[in-house]
Amino acid sequence: MQNGSVRGGGATLYKDGPRFIPFPAASLDKENGRDGQFGNQNLLRFSPFALVGKSRTPAVKGAMLSYETYKTVHLLGVITLVVGLGGLIVHYAQGGESKVWRRRLAITHGLGLVMILVAGFGLLAKLHLMASLPGWAIGKVVIWLLLGGIIALIRRKPALATFHWWATIGLATLAAYLAVFKPF
Repeated sequence: MQNGSVRGGGATLYKDGPRFIPFPAASLDKENGRDGQFGNQNLLRFSPFALVGKSRTPAVKGAMLSYETYKTVHLLGVITLVVGLGGLIVHYAQGGESKVWRRRLAITHGLGLVMILVAGFGLLAKLHLMASLPGWAIGKVVIWLLLGGIIALIRRKPALATFHWWATIGLATLAAYLAVFKPF
């Protein structure tokens, strides 16, 4: 190893700080003049930083995640949001007495909103659509705002639980339609 570096996990520790090595580590070592070997061990291994891309220091060089990673996080956010909203609808329809569950479900809802927003704009950046948002993306932002605000209606009007239930399903379906077919 050069420069007194020590390998471990998915990172190589150098005197000037860690450098994160994407998978496969041996291919980058060959590019940098190293042989990809540590003793008799081959350095090919899974790295948690493999999703970051080819940047050696993701935080400094502004490396983006892969399209598939953004999409997975986005879909996980949608699932988290819908589970949180469904739980809140049922919770308030049955009286909403438990503060512990109300808090857990509200956090689930908020976490889903954040994941959807961050991953959604990451996807738009990967598709090079950030310069001017297409109509379908603006529609999805409006749906995101509605799904974020519906939590106030659920708490104030628990008698409309059936409406909130179907409105949540309808808005999520409309968002999926806009993402898949991109009609405008």
